[in-house]
Amino acid sequence: MKSVKMVLEGQIGQLQAESSKWQFRAETAQEDLERVKQQLVEVNQQYEHRLQSDQVDLAQHQELAQQARQAKLAKWLHPFKNRQKETKHVSQP
Repeated sequence: MKSVKMVLEGQIGQLQAESSKWQFRAETAQEDLERVKQQLVEVNQQYEHRLQSDQVDLAQHQELAQQARQAKLAKWLHPFKNRQKETKHVSQP
């Protein structure tokens, strides 16, 4: 009976050590998970900010491109507008 008790106490000690080891690993894994979650939040915030910035840049670029196209068109049409004005002045009695 004493030897069985000693064997069982030894096994209990081993199980407690194993339990402590697995508890430590679980806590470490939980801490790692929380750290990764925080990093993911930060990366998502960075990408969200970048996306918003890129959208603003795109809108500004599109506006400038539209202005450039209108300026080119106006420059191209300028001689024709002058001719139309001259034609109206000449044709009016």
